[in-house]
Amino acid sequence: MAKRETVQQCLIIYVYVLLRLIREICCEDLHTDYMTLVCNSAIGGINSGRLETSTSITYDNEMDCATRINIAATTKMYLQFKRFELEEKLLGKCVDGLDVYDGPLSPANRLTPETLCDTVKEPFNFTTSGPNATIKFFSDSNAVFKGFEIVYIAFSNPPCGADYFACGHGEFCVPADLECDDYDQCGDGSDEALCTEEDIIEKENRIIDYGIMVGVIIAVLLLILILIYVAYRLYQYYALQKLLRSQPKSLRRGHFDWIYPITVKYSKYHTRVKKSKIETVSTEQEVTTVTETTTEHAQERPLSALSHGMTDYGINGSPTDGTNRQPRLTKANVVAST
Repeated sequence: MAKRETVQQCLIIYVYVLLRLIREICCEDLHTDYMTLVCNSAIGGINSGRLETSTSITYDNEMDCATRINIAATTKMYLQFKRFELEEKLLGKCVDGLDVYDGPLSPANRLTPETLCDTVKEPFNFTTSGPNATIKFFSDSNAVFKGFEIVYIAFSNPPCGADYFACGHGEFCVPADLECDDYDQCGDGSDEALCTEEDIIEKENRIIDYGIMVGVIIAVLLLILILIYVAYRLYQYYALQKLLRSQPKSLRRGHFDWIYPITVKYSKYHTRVKKSKIETVSTEQEVTTVTETTTEHAQERPLSALSHGMTDYGINGSPTDGTNRQPRLTKANVVAST
């Protein structure tokens, strides 16, 4: 069971890494940071990126991290929560929780009215007043969940400058370098809708490159699994051969008999001895039965019947045919002896 669970966990990790590669290379070309790696440090320096809880499927226990996000543009920051799944409250208090701050870590800059926890299916967003934000996350020593995923985007209010793209909804502008980057920063798809033919070709080439990369990764993983299986089978074979060589020749029965050991009850020697004992007991019972039968017949036989066959013996009781047979007990012999 332990080996099976380990294999399942490895397969889950492989699939998870593969899905991350799909998202990173093909679908959403955003730089991603992980809070377990950038705990209590600063990230950013770009106009859009992603912050997630952990590199694994679930976040770690006993985390206490504060990560500061800095965007390149000297504008505001838009925080989109794409995923939020933390442990539920215990006695009305968050045991795993998240707080968002507008700028430095300070109670006065807190954007969340209270610590966020539990699972939120509907996404929620925050807006900062400047180019900085601080994400504070903590967890206890018990259960862990998938955590959160935050996409941060630099934006400015209309009217849009020369270096900005006006989103279709008209609420804000995003830096021009975010247009046609395979991610919807505006939220309505307008920054990905007016891409040129060159952008489309570049995207298709990226998808093709990604497909080749995924194919190579899958082939390598399959080759590794095959090599692991072959190595395991060879290990079993040589271990079996070593075990057989360590056994005395009298105990070597076959290459794979050790898998199904022959017990004393079903061994050939025990069967032969048992059969011999049965035959011996049967023979003794037959001899006893014949002896008892003969004794009974001798006791019940009348004395007159003992004279039967006297013609075969002489006067002295010796056989007349020259054999060494013992004389029969006759009436004459009994009278002579008395």
